[in-house]
Amino acid sequence: DPQAHNDYAWLLATHEEAELRDGKLAIEFAERAVARERTATYLDTLAAAYAEAGRFDDAVSTQEQAIAMLNEAEQELRGELAEHLDAYRAGRPWRE
Repeated sequence: DPQAHNDYAWLLATHEEAELRDGKLAIEFAERAVARERTATYLDTLAAAYAEAGRFDDAVSTQEQAIAMLNEAEQELRGELAEHLDAYRAGRPWRE
C-alpha cells in the first residue's frame, strides 16, 4: 500500500524525536511509495527522507520535481512544499 509506505516514511524522516527517525529506512519506504504511485506528496516525503539522511542535493532535486507536479489549484500545498525546499537548500532536514 503506497499510502502506508508514505506515511511510515514521513514519520521516520520528520519526527521531532531523534530516536524515532531513520533516514535510510525512510528512503526505502518512500521509494516504494513513489515506485507504486508518483505523486507530489510522495515525492515530498522522499525528499524529506533524503534530507534526513544528509542527501540534500537529492532532497532539493526531488522537492523541485514535487513542486513542478502541482497545478494552479494546489497553492496551499505549493507553499508548504516550498518551505520544505527552503530548508533542504539550507542544509536542514524537515521536522514536524
